[in-house]
Amino acid sequence: AAPASPVTAAVTGPRLTHLTGYAGLSHPLLQVDGWTSTEAEAEALADAIRTALAPYRGQAAGVAVQGIWQEDERDSYEPPESGEEIGVYRTSHDVRLWHDE
Repeated sequence: AAPASPVTAAVTGPRLTHLTGYAGLSHPLLQVDGWTSTEAEAEALADAIRTALAPYRGQAAGVAVQGIWQEDERDSYEPPESGEEIGVYRTSHDVRLWHDE
């Protein structure tokens, strides 16, 4: 069975610095992945992820978010590994999150 969707993982976590030290701003790259059992579901999930992560600025979970931008998107099909399984469709989105620390 396909895993629950979507799943988010931090890929990188750089912090902004300047000549006098740390600037108090971070801009990690996040990867948001989702798996579905049909191509149509994967397309709908990709649309939902894009909509949810549309450029945003404001407060989120008590953190000042300066901006969220999608940098890349990929779709793929993962075939079954055995005759008893079904293949899954995957949508993967790279998202840059700028926030105060």
